[in-house]
Amino acid sequence: MRNTAKNENNTAAKGKTAEKETSFSKSILKTLSILEQYSKADELGIKELSESTGIPASTVQRIVNTLVMKQYLVQNPHTLKYQLGIAFFNISSRYSNSRDWVEVAKAHMEEQVEKTQETVNLAILQGKSVIYLTKVDSPHILRPNFTVGTAYPALNTALGRCLLAYQPWDKVERMISCSRILIKISTNFMKCWKKLSGMAMQQRMKSFSLDFFASLPRYGTRMTVLSRQLARVSLR
Repeated sequence: MRNTAKNENNTAAKGKTAEKETSFSKSILKTLSILEQYSKADELGIKELSESTGIPASTVQRIVNTLVMKQYLVQNPHTLKYQLGIAFFNISSRYSNSRDWVEVAKAHMEEQVEKTQETVNLAILQGKSVIYLTKVDSPHILRPNFTVGTAYPALNTALGRCLLAYQPWDKVERMISCSRILIKISTNFMKCWKKLSGMAMQQRMKSFSLDFFASLPRYGTRMTVLSRQLARVSLR
């Protein structure tokens, strides 16, 4: 009886493991990995895609052939490399049309740039990353230069920390415990994070808008609170 129960438990455990393993499509993951390479280059060949993704060239070729057939990729007849196709343009156009609020926000961003003479960025938090949607540059020559559409580790950017200040503390704590790069970016961040979180909570209660501007590590981290009056606090 004991052996039978043990075998049943083992079978159930294997079934759960198999269920987890088959809950996603490896082929689609490979396809997405290939498409993600086009955030770094306009044109890529089979060999380049294979090297950057670690996927065998023969597999890359089959996936690329399928993407070409569905017009997600198109081959340049001169270089024989592949570019993003019209299908992506159709999807991105639909996405842009559903994001009119970005343009609405940009008007307010321009107003803040005029008041503060600093760069203003708009971003969203996705998992552990912050994705920059648009920006309005400072008129100064020396200014931050974040690439729109790029994902950055939320803990390593000032705007990301601002967004994290509105997340449950246990979620932020898990992200901090998993981060190793953070120590290199800002050695005093662990000390000041709870202080910043407390300040952010106070500001939320006062309906203030918060934004954090992170400069190079040697300059420390500056926190800028944008409200009716601009207050700047240096944390070192």
